[in-house]
Amino acid sequence: VARQTGMFAYTGLTPRQCAALAREHAVYVTANGRVSLAGLTAANVVRVARAIHQVTVDYPEAMQTEM
Repeated sequence: VARQTGMFAYTGLTPRQCAALAREHAVYVTANGRVSLAGLTAANVVRVARAIHQVTVDYPEAMQTEM
């Protein structure tokens, strides 16, 4: 994420992890794992980070490489 530019960042999450993120945590990213950085705020960044971490623990399949 740190090397990317623009309003969206590629997380590397798989489609299954993205679906779980929405279903279990109400955090919405595109199916290919892109997240809107403009939607992150001081009020939600910790919750989003914890949710992303949790889906990678619960669904540990290999992360996607950047497209």
